[in-house]
Amino acid sequence: MNHSKNRKWRIYADKNVEKNTISLLRKKMDVLSVEEDIKLTNQEDSFHYKKAKQLKRLLLTNDKDFWSDQQFKLLESPGVIILISKDKVIAQYLPLLLRKALIVNNPSDNPIFLDGVKIKCSPEEIILKWLNQDSQKAETQKFRWNDLGFKL
Repeated sequence: MNHSKNRKWRIYADKNVEKNTISLLRKKMDVLSVEEDIKLTNQEDSFHYKKAKQLKRLLLTNDKDFWSDQQFKLLESPGVIILISKDKVIAQYLPLLLRKALIVNNPSDNPIFLDGVKIKCSPEEIILKWLNQDSQKAETQKFRWNDLGFKL
């Protein structure tokens, strides 16, 4: 199985994501930065949430408000990655973290989108949140970075 080796993750980087992080991620990912498009810069968070989904891109942000399912419905999530820290090491491991998520969530060669998934990354842990298809309730799972083979 190919597991999408030749496909790049498509990222929609919110305006609060640091330029250094964007530069680092562009080496391995297709990153659209809100800061680089004047039409996007002054838009509200809800606009970016919808736009990322429309463009089939994961929303990358430092804004913890996106974790709220009341404000940003999990079912409507384009796939959100919240970087709690501006630590470049976390950004460096992001492509590998997503590849692990890809293999766990999609063992086929079909394209994967993390619609309906939110990921919160802090220096201590990674929290994944998704909607259980049977119960339609949010579920979460926490991992420590070293549990996944990463050394921060």
